[in-house]
Amino acid sequence: MSRKEQRVAELLIAIEAEMRRFGLWSGRPPADAALRSELPFCCDSMGFDRWLQWVLVCRLWERLQTGQPLPGHSGITPMAELHFADSRVNALELIRLLRDLDRVLEGS
Repeated sequence: MSRKEQRVAELLIAIEAEMRRFGLWSGRPPADAALRSELPFCCDSMGFDRWLQWVLVCRLWERLQTGQPLPGHSGITPMAELHFADSRVNALELIRLLRDLDRVLEGS
Protein backbone atom coordinates (compact mmCIF):
# COMPACT_ATOMS: atom_id res chain seq x y z
CA MET A 1 0.00 0.00 0.00
CA SER A 2 1.39 3.39 -0.99
CA ARG A 3 1.87 6.20 1.49
CA LYS A 4 -1.11 8.03 -0.05
CA GLU A 5 -3.33 4.94 0.23
CA GLN A 6 -2.22 4.42 3.82
CA ARG A 7 -3.11 8.01 4.69
CA VAL A 8 -6.52 7.71 3.01
CA ALA A 9 -7.20 4.53 5.03
CA GLU A 10 -6.23 6.33 8.26
CA LEU A 11 -8.54 9.22 7.41
CA LEU A 12 -11.44 6.91 6.57
CA ILE A 13 -11.07 5.20 9.94
CA ALA A 14 -11.00 8.58 11.69
CA ILE A 15 -14.00 9.85 9.72
CA GLU A 16 -16.01 6.78 10.69
CA ALA A 17 -15.01 7.18 14.35
CA GLU A 18 -16.04 10.83 14.35
CA MET A 19 -19.36 10.05 12.70
CA ARG A 20 -20.01 7.29 15.23
CA ARG A 21 -19.21 9.70 18.06
CA PHE A 22 -22.17 11.85 17.00
CA GLY A 23 -24.49 8.98 16.11
CA LEU A 24 -24.22 9.71 12.39
CA TRP A 25 -23.02 6.22 11.39
CA SER A 26 -25.80 3.86 10.37
CA GLY A 27 -25.79 0.08 10.42
CA ARG A 28 -28.52 -0.03 7.80
CA PRO A 29 -27.59 0.70 4.18
CA PRO A 30 -29.88 2.84 2.06
CA ALA A 31 -32.11 1.21 -0.55
CA ASP A 32 -30.46 0.43 -3.86
CA ALA A 33 -32.68 3.01 -5.54
CA ALA A 34 -31.30 5.73 -3.25
CA LEU A 35 -27.77 4.87 -4.31
CA ARG A 36 -28.66 5.12 -8.00
CA SER A 37 -29.49 8.82 -7.79
CA GLU A 38 -27.77 10.89 -10.45
CA LEU A 39 -27.93 14.15 -8.49
CA PRO A 40 -24.85 15.40 -6.62
CA PHE A 41 -24.52 13.81 -3.17
CA CYS A 42 -27.72 11.80 -3.89
CA CYS A 43 -29.48 14.85 -2.46
CA ASP A 44 -32.85 13.66 -3.70
CA SER A 45 -32.65 10.25 -2.05
CA MET A 46 -30.63 10.50 1.17
CA GLY A 47 -29.19 12.92 3.66
CA PHE A 48 -25.61 14.10 3.48
CA ASP A 49 -24.55 11.98 6.48
CA ARG A 50 -25.76 8.81 4.79
CA TRP A 51 -24.15 9.83 1.49
CA LEU A 52 -20.88 10.45 3.29
CA GLN A 53 -20.97 6.98 4.83
CA TRP A 54 -22.50 4.86 2.09
CA VAL A 55 -21.08 6.55 -0.98
CA LEU A 56 -17.85 8.42 -0.25
CA VAL A 57 -16.41 6.27 2.54
CA CYS A 58 -17.62 2.93 1.10
CA ARG A 59 -16.38 3.67 -2.40
CA LEU A 60 -12.98 4.81 -1.20
CA TRP A 61 -12.62 1.64 0.90
CA GLU A 62 -13.63 -0.42 -2.11
CA ARG A 63 -10.96 1.23 -4.25
CA LEU A 64 -8.32 0.67 -1.60
CA GLN A 65 -9.26 -3.00 -1.18
CA THR A 66 -9.42 -3.77 -4.90
CA GLY A 67 -6.34 -1.81 -5.95
CA GLN A 68 -8.32 0.64 -8.07
CA PRO A 69 -6.80 4.11 -8.40
CA LEU A 70 -8.01 6.71 -5.95
CA PRO A 71 -9.76 9.77 -7.37
CA GLY A 72 -7.53 12.78 -7.90
CA HIS A 73 -10.10 15.18 -6.54
CA SER A 74 -12.74 15.13 -3.84
CA GLY A 75 -13.83 18.65 -2.96
CA ILE A 76 -16.17 17.41 -0.23
CA THR A 77 -15.19 20.00 2.39
CA PRO A 78 -17.42 22.87 1.16
CA MET A 79 -20.49 20.60 1.15
CA ALA A 80 -19.67 19.35 4.65
CA GLU A 81 -19.23 22.91 5.91
CA LEU A 82 -22.57 23.89 4.43
CA HIS A 83 -24.36 20.83 5.77
CA PHE A 84 -23.02 21.09 9.31
CA ALA A 85 -23.33 24.89 9.59
CA ASP A 86 -26.84 24.61 11.04
CA SER A 87 -26.41 21.20 12.60
CA ARG A 88 -26.78 20.13 16.21
CA VAL A 89 -23.38 18.46 15.76
CA ASN A 90 -20.13 20.29 16.44
CA ALA A 91 -18.50 18.86 13.34
CA LEU A 92 -15.26 20.85 13.32
CA GLU A 93 -13.12 17.72 13.68
CA LEU A 94 -15.10 15.86 11.02
CA ILE A 95 -14.73 18.81 8.65
CA ARG A 96 -11.00 18.93 9.38
CA LEU A 97 -10.71 15.23 8.54
CA LEU A 98 -12.63 15.72 5.30
CA ARG A 99 -10.39 18.68 4.41
CA ASP A 100 -7.35 16.45 5.01
CA LEU A 101 -8.92 13.78 2.78
CA ASP A 102 -9.45 16.38 0.03
CA ARG A 103 -5.81 17.42 0.29
CA VAL A 104 -4.47 13.86 0.24
CA LEU A 105 -6.56 12.91 -2.78
CA GLU A 106 -5.47 16.05 -4.59
CA GLY A 107 -1.87 15.25 -3.77
CA SER A 108 -1.13 18.46 -1.87
